[in-house]
Amino acid sequence: KTSSAFPGARIKAILRQDERVNMIAQDVPIVLSESIVLILREITSKALDAAEGANRKTASASAIKQVIENDPKYAFLQEFVAKIDPLTPAASISGSGAAAAPASPTAARKRKRKAKTKKKKAKMKKKKKKNLEDPEPAKK
Repeated sequence: KTSSAFPGARIKAILRQDERVNMIAQDVPIVLSESIVLILREITSKALDAAEGANRKTASASAIKQVIENDPKYAFLQEFVAKIDPLTPAASISGSGAAAAPASPTAARKRKRKAKTKKKKAKMKKKKKKNLEDPEPAKK
């Protein structure tokens, strides 16, 4: 089983929104996931280059909008970025070279579960310590 940056089930759900799609080959979500990652990296890299050209270390949403509007291969995204106000830095990407894959819902659940487990362990440890310090009197 191959892992991908984006959940295969989500990609399949998006593909099935088109009524012409009947069946989806097993490797299609993986290929599309990797394609999405490559597109994100390219857009981010160009936005960071533009930011560095303006002596900034952070690429804003307006920089990403500029990249999409100036490259004809991203014409399919132009309708979406038209809504971005160029004066409002709604989101930004720190310059690390390449875009990181977005966190998946599964990763978020894992982090949440890990934090919950950590809290439980701390609570149990505290309770155990309290029991060692204050042992309850034995019942007769």
